[in-house]
Amino acid sequence: IDFRSLVNQAGGVRKLGRELHINRHYITAVCRGESLTIKIASRIAGALGKSLEEAFRLEQQTGGTLSKSTILRYHSFISTVFSQAEKEMLVTYNPAKRATPPPESRDHQPNYFQPEQLQRILEAADREGIRNRTMIYLFAVTGARRGEIMALSWDKIDFQNRQIKIDQCLTYGPSYGIRIGPTKTKNTRYITIPDEMVRLLRQYRKWWSEQKLSRGWPDTSLLFVKEDGGAQEPGSVNVMLAAFSKKYGLPHINPHAFRHSCASVLISEGVDVVTVSKMLGHANTSMTTDIYSHVIDESKRKATECIADVMLRKKKA
Repeated sequence: IDFRSLVNQAGGVRKLGRELHINRHYITAVCRGESLTIKIASRIAGALGKSLEEAFRLEQQTGGTLSKSTILRYHSFISTVFSQAEKEMLVTYNPAKRATPPPESRDHQPNYFQPEQLQRILEAADREGIRNRTMIYLFAVTGARRGEIMALSWDKIDFQNRQIKIDQCLTYGPSYGIRIGPTKTKNTRYITIPDEMVRLLRQYRKWWSEQKLSRGWPDTSLLFVKEDGGAQEPGSVNVMLAAFSKKYGLPHINPHAFRHSCASVLISEGVDVVTVSKMLGHANTSMTTDIYSHVIDESKRKATECIADVMLRKKKA
């Protein structure tokens, strides 16, 4: 079935999703030609009054192996379970410790923006409405995760001390809908923001209060909500950023790229890894050094050059 024509006839992905009672992200995936599970494809076909074979092309997946990251996650989970069982003397030893999981690959480098790209993005954001502008700036200056920004409420912002409290995260799943819970690492952190961000948040709060009054929003304190005042799905942020980057001819933008960019800027400017790790909310500093090893190596190279400039090259001069 040509799903793009169905989307156009229905008036857009969001409207078609409501009519079929299907998450719009699945419909977007179909339009892009991405693979779906049998379960989701059957739901979409059934909503259209078609059989699975009529609506989709079925491909039998045979063979193949699990990726290294999947094996490592499985091993970590199994090891944790057996470790607890060993403490409770349910088993005599942890068999997962005798397994040899594959080594973690260090070749992958996080996607981040160069300083000049960040400048272009923020200049484009200044031409957007107050809502999108505030969201983009928050991603850029805090390095927070997507769900953490979407879970922000006004009581978490200390305007006087220029701090934002990050202690919750908004997630979405087809089985449970939208849920606000603890952060990924279940910790609480405070992020200091610049005066420019404070001024922008004050402007946004004024606009937000006017919208809440005029639209009759329910009792909510979330910064970013839907038009009816309800909590917004995290995936909608990616849709907004994709349209934003296309509108201004910018490189592909996703929320996590801002996070990596923020960390890279801090490390390259000489901020210690412990501070960066706490700002990002990592479970430990080793996670920070693993993810941003390439930036740390470059920072070390600059430090070596600095020592050479002061101690050796001036001496020769």
